[in-house]
Amino acid sequence: MQQNLIACVTDYDAAVRQAASYGMGIAAQFGGPAFAQTCADVLQPLITVVSSPQAQTIVNKNATENAISAIGKICQYNSSKFNVNQVLPIWLSALPITEDPEEANSTYSYLTKLIEE
Repeated sequence: MQQNLIACVTDYDAAVRQAASYGMGIAAQFGGPAFAQTCADVLQPLITVVSSPQAQTIVNKNATENAISAIGKICQYNSSKFNVNQVLPIWLSALPITEDPEEANSTYSYLTKLIEE
């Protein structure tokens, strides 16, 4: 099941990518240690999504923003299996989130926390 969700993060269909990225963010936030390896495994596919030359096109924007948010949630809540300091610069370079208020809220709350620390 987890491998299917990871594969869906890079699906051809933007709606599938968006849903899978959202699901990975929720799993990172609430899945606990049982999802730590899955969170580490999905980082590269998520980075592929946010780094794509087509990431900011109209058809891909929502999927991209959910992927950005998922990366942030993985770093914030479930980072025991990778070095967060290697992922944060990539996450920061993928910002901003402008279309999805829910994902923007969680993403910028985490960014604010990082700045305050």
